[in-house]
Amino acid sequence: MDLRDYKLVWAEEFDEDSFEETKFTQQEHGPIQDKEGNKICYFTEEERVIKVEDSKLVLNAVYDEDLKAFVVPAAVWTLNTMSFTYGYVEMKARVPYGQGSWAAFWALGRDAIKQDKTQPYFAEVDFFEVEGSSHVIMPNLHKWHYL
Repeated sequence: MDLRDYKLVWAEEFDEDSFEETKFTQQEHGPIQDKEGNKICYFTEEERVIKVEDSKLVLNAVYDEDLKAFVVPAAVWTLNTMSFTYGYVEMKARVPYGQGSWAAFWALGRDAIKQDKTQPYFAEVDFFEVEGSSHVIMPNLHKWHYL
């Protein structure tokens, strides 16, 4: 495949020293609890867990002694800023591994994110998910039907 045949429609090189909110949004904030109501982690947009540094988006999980839980960045989304039907996606990342980590790069259709059940189906493309292992990277394609 010759990439010169494609037109660039969206890019982010993280040239600025701040998180560009015109291109990205974050999913949610606050505590996440397990089925028993125990706080597992806290989503936040604090600089200690999400920042742009040396032209890289840096996402960290930090254990907070006061909260007795991990403080993590909320999911970073490009909802309403990146949408295309055909093309290719390129990403360079260094991801963590180990018990409890779950680094991922996914693509969802806009209707799936909005959970618009007037649509008959939704698709999710997992370019990669790393669930704890140092040597296993999983791609997946999911499709849901609402009949």
